Amino acid sequence: MEITNKKLIVAIGLLFALGVALAYSNAYCAVNMGHMFAPLLYGIALIALATGGAVALLFQWKVDRIQLEKVISILPDDEKKVLKIIIDKKSISQTELKYLSELSKVKVSRVVSKLEQRNIIEKKPYGNTNLIIRKI
Repeated sequence: MEITNKKLIVAIGLLFALGVALAYSNAYCAVNMGHMFAPLLYGIALIALATGGAVALLFQWKVDRIQLEKVISILPDDEKKVLKIIIDKKSISQTELKYLSELSKVKVSRVVSKLEQRNIIEKKPYGNTNLIIRKI
């Protein structure tokens, strides 16, 4: 789940609307009831924002995990093995990947190239080897 400009604009708009609603509620309470409820209203708003943010992050994590499992399930065995190591490490040198996967240098190189073509990983020069970084 990617945060696009449209989603960002909608989120900022909703935060602005929440601020206006809180200000209006506070003014209404001050005029009609004779005192302000600003601390209570702002406290409720902060709790709601924190709860909403936590739910959104958990939902995004779950969606990302499901997508990752789908990607892994359709890969050949050698690619699964290499990708699981990369996922655990987030970034790893190609030399270390060879030792952890127990595959030959040539096989690791071919698997890494295939994963890079599928836009699953990114390969960057790193001394005499490559640094493998997961993109998903």
